[in-house]
Amino acid sequence: MLFLSAILLFVVITVHWIATVYRAFIGFVCTPTTSEAKLYFSNLTTPAAVIQDVFLVLSYVIGDSMIIYRLWVVWIHNKIVLVVPILTLTAFTVVASVSTSVEEHSRNVFDDPLMRYTPILTLVTNVYCTSFIGWKIWTITRITRLSSPSGGTELRHFLVIVVESAALYALWAVLFLQVIY
Repeated sequence: MLFLSAILLFVVITVHWIATVYRAFIGFVCTPTTSEAKLYFSNLTTPAAVIQDVFLVLSYVIGDSMIIYRLWVVWIHNKIVLVVPILTLTAFTVVASVSTSVEEHSRNVFDDPLMRYTPILTLVTNVYCTSFIGWKIWTITRITRLSSPSGGTELRHFLVIVVESAALYALWAVLFLQVIY
């Protein structure tokens, strides 16, 4: 499941970046004047801009779904733990879809009042899932440290990797929030 999701995420992010590079090339190289470039970049109804936005939203949905799936596996298919992240993922999907639709009819991407909620929702999903995964790994490590000669060191290394990757993602979301606010 995670392998297929990772491949899908790679494809979606690649399409997003192809659209981003294409728009940058058209805007910076193919437009003769600065005012035309500004007009091009402010036009969010071009196919490349729509593809860029849609695939960005898809990448977040897939990425957040992957971390929710990891939470579900680590918590041994406990559905109660999934309530909050599924609600935030659903809210993110609805808000991002509406926001993308609003941006297509706007002259400025920052005019969209819903745009500020998408990084908050994905940040809540990420922090919640990472905290619960980390807590579960920490408690298992504590138990194995008492009963195992290895002391649960393998799990502690895994815990550090999970927390560091989530911290990088959370830092990106916080920096994006600073741009919006």
